[in-house]
Amino acid sequence: MAFNKYKFIHFFIISAILWCIPFFFRLYLINDIGVSSANNAESTPKILNQLFIAHAENNRLEIFTLIFKNNLKSCVFNILGGVMLSLGTIVNLIMNGFITADIFYTVYRNGMGINQILKHTLPHCFEVIGIWLSGALGIYIAFSLFVFLKNNSLPTISFYRFVGKQIVFVIIIIALSAFIEAFISTKLT
Repeated sequence: MAFNKYKFIHFFIISAILWCIPFFFRLYLINDIGVSSANNAESTPKILNQLFIAHAENNRLEIFTLIFKNNLKSCVFNILGGVMLSLGTIVNLIMNGFITADIFYTVYRNGMGINQILKHTLPHCFEVIGIWLSGALGIYIAFSLFVFLKNNSLPTISFYRFVGKQIVFVIIIIALSAFIEAFISTKLT
């Protein structure tokens, strides 16, 4: 199967849409759900509590590690979801978009204004591109499995080379983003 970069761009767009729809849907629902819940630790995601603690201790390496591991886990699940015919990828993208909006809301509810959230988020927001790219890889792998089964052929070396390069690119994106968030964005507070 020859690689078609335009088809992969379509997979990237699908991945972004699968993430954005629940993200904006959750932001839309902020006034309808969750507002009545008190400002308590049970309603705050575990990773966010760990980040608050690491930030209070000014432990930038811990912040980097937590963010990198969390995003890497999501990206690995997106890519491996391709083997499950993209079902895992699709579910993870939807959940990740929804949870990201929920984290924004939690931070806002805990007293950080919209301007502050954007000031701290925008410098490293390209981590979302890594998540979308990993989602596109998961969808691409599932599509390729269908093609391989239909044509009764094995994947080519170029298929493995392309997937491998994209995985390395995803890791670089999320590592760089986590570094910026831990060592630059947190200094802005």
